[in-house]
Amino acid sequence: MRSSTKKMSEQIHDFYQTMNIYVTIDPLYRELYQTLFTRIQHEDKDRELALQKRIRSLNWVMVQHLDVDINLRHPQTKNLVTEAIPEVIEMDSKQVPLEKLGCIVNCSKTIFKLLQVNSQEPVSADQFLPALVLIVIKANLPLLQSNIKLITRFSPPSRLMSGEVGYYFTNLCCATAFIENITGDSLNMTEQDFQSYITGEAQPPGAHQQSTFLCEAFRILSSNMAVLSDLNDRQTKFETQMSELTDIVHMFPDDMLKRTHNALKLLSLTV
Repeated sequence: MRSSTKKMSEQIHDFYQTMNIYVTIDPLYRELYQTLFTRIQHEDKDRELALQKRIRSLNWVMVQHLDVDINLRHPQTKNLVTEAIPEVIEMDSKQVPLEKLGCIVNCSKTIFKLLQVNSQEPVSADQFLPALVLIVIKANLPLLQSNIKLITRFSPPSRLMSGEVGYYFTNLCCATAFIENITGDSLNMTEQDFQSYITGEAQPPGAHQQSTFLCEAFRILSSNMAVLSDLNDRQTKFETQMSELTDIVHMFPDDMLKRTHNALKLLSLTV
């Protein structure tokens, strides 16, 4: 019995490994991606819309509300925040789950650097999660829930439940759940204040200073995104040209054969 169970476990593991390879490199998956992702979005669109609305209503949340030791006035901190936000936003532009996970890893590593700026001690998990919550709120990542579902369904469980990738992905899931269920008590304030802030009736003390910083950060971010967009357009144009060149190369032997045949035919008629 143990032998058959072990064999079955190995077969399941091999299946996931094979599927992971296909999902990573198979062009067919990339062709099907939009169909798959659209279906995932429609499965729970009400929850997705509610989460996006929730995140927008929390844009006033500051570091002190989450007990995060981040000095937004520090130049290095500004640079790292500006770096972390587009890294997690980029996840939505990726099609392969492995690439989406790569964006999560990059963002998480940047957050650890961010926390290390103001700390002489190694950064703990207790510090990382609230900082990730802050970045997710400020990024206002589109289709966050759908991206998490896609990664969960099309990634090997072993990858998501162990190692560095699994740790960072689990924290993103926890950050998302925290945002969905956040209350005044979660942010060290009364429920009355919390409700007034999320409805926009009032702003917490210090919100203006943070907004000033974020405006500068997003100005830099917008500039960087414009550069990335231009590079993406150039890459698309280059790929189109390469595709056309490949077609020409593939047609070249037939074209040369046809021309040679016509030349020989003309030569025989002349002789």
